[in-house]
Amino acid sequence: MFDIEVISLFIYAVLAGNAATTAFFRIPRNIPINGWKIVGGKKPHCSNCGHLLRFWEYLPVLSWIFTKWRCSYCGSKTDIAYPILEIGSVVIIFVLYMFLGFGERIVINFLFFAALLLNTMLFVRHKRIFLKSMAIMLSSIIVNLVYEVDCDRWICLFK
Repeated sequence: MFDIEVISLFIYAVLAGNAATTAFFRIPRNIPINGWKIVGGKKPHCSNCGHLLRFWEYLPVLSWIFTKWRCSYCGSKTDIAYPILEIGSVVIIFVLYMFLGFGERIVINFLFFAALLLNTMLFVRHKRIFLKSMAIMLSSIIVNLVYEVDCDRWICLFK
């Protein structure tokens, strides 16, 4: 069972880290995070030349190996923030796993720490706080609070 837990946590963290890299690039540029069908959105692309990424170029972690840290079209280096966000997400989830074990609680707490990592990286890079990234973090805090509320100790309006 341990192996399935570790593999599933790794996949979850890497995908969340990949989503964080998308947010890291798009939030400061006011590009919609979901760029597939929203007006003004854009499919995953090289941040330097705009080349649309092929499927294997967008795979978390593996894309660095396949492309040797460079855009396969223009040759520009991958921003160091991307692997920091993806690897940082993996480190966060395994630290939480050591303290919380496997279950829904790790997923809910991970949302907060991944959002904190994203906000930290955005602040370090741009020296400002972005409302959209703070909304992501606030949402994770609300999810954590709602999860932690015990209806037996509080007056529940929906009983």
